[in-house]
Amino acid sequence: MGQILVDTNILSVAYLPNPPDWIWDWLQTMPRGSLAVSWITIYETEYGIRTAQMSNPTKALQLLEWFETFLDARFVSPEMDIVSARVLGAMAATPSLRRFFWTEERRNKDGARLKPFRLNLGCDPMLASMAIAHQLPIATLNPRDFCYIARYFPLPGVYDPSTDIWYVDPPIGWGFSNASNDDEKVGSSWPEPVAG
Repeated sequence: MGQILVDTNILSVAYLPNPPDWIWDWLQTMPRGSLAVSWITIYETEYGIRTAQMSNPTKALQLLEWFETFLDARFVSPEMDIVSARVLGAMAATPSLRRFFWTEERRNKDGARLKPFRLNLGCDPMLASMAIAHQLPIATLNPRDFCYIARYFPLPGVYDPSTDIWYVDPPIGWGFSNASNDDEKVGSSWPEPVAG
């Protein structure tokens, strides 16, 4: 069965208080076991919820409960293996991809260094390197960055489920099987969105 690697922004939309219809329409079409969720998506989601906890602890607790339920679902979790790590190292050494790894230095009007707006760990290239190593297309709401990476490192597919557009075609023959044991869909096993 074909699988697709889910970017963090897909999860972020799925747990919105009032998620758009397209997310559940898409999830309802996905056979169980077809979504791959990497440690990067888990890390970024946990970070986002914990950061929200500072300003809205009640909402963050609801999101943490939702996330726990989500993590109990059966999803494929591709590893950051040797092949992935080597691809990522090559990406980090590619000057055109430097912006994914380095946060630009900021200074105040007097020239003193300021804390960067964000820590840039190269999460998109990490996800892209795992997609390449495991030959998994990526489902994302940010196809632009992955298409840019694909200029230098061919990706096995970039798909935006909100528009139903493949920005980078999947490999020939890739797809979800229609086997009878795949009758249960992902959408039926995802936790309901957090009320809001």
